Amino acid sequence: MNDVRAHPLGILPLGTVDQQIIGSVAEAFAGQLGIDVKFFSPGEPPGYAFDRHRIQYDAALIIKNVESMDFKSCRRVVALVDVDLFVPVFTFVFGEARKGGGAAVASVFRLGDQPERIVKITLHEFGHLCMLDHCHQQGCVMNFSSDLGTLDKLPPCFCRYCLGQVKFMALR
Repeated sequence: MNDVRAHPLGILPLGTVDQQIIGSVAEAFAGQLGIDVKFFSPGEPPGYAFDRHRIQYDAALIIKNVESMDFKSCRRVVALVDVDLFVPVFTFVFGEARKGGGAAVASVFRLGDQPERIVKITLHEFGHLCMLDHCHQQGCVMNFSSDLGTLDKLPPCFCRYCLGQVKFMALR
């Protein structure tokens, strides 16, 4: 049978991530995309990715490490972390994914106590795993957001085009 439930999304908490946040992310994937979620036991905080000059954690190193792990039936995994992330060209990032890759990382560090923010970040990064670029349609979670104000204005859903692409790619 070729449906999205045959390819669950793995969720891997690294460090201390609240169970309510993990549950909110799982509900968003099940509700909006019909994708089952497989939970993995929490791992250690990603100390290997700490950059002492920036006093932040390198998102690309976390992704590389997660991609090197064996998650059996999960083709895609999102690591949820509680540390401040960066990529070299930005001061900080809420999350990161390699387009078409097998793993993404999303951080609760700068998001405050608002689970809907991490839902938006994980959906956005999952979109990149499903080959999406940033979208220019208003009302799409694939819009680029570099600050909380912009993030808060985004809905926690994909536009029609991006949703179709995500559902198509989730079957692959």
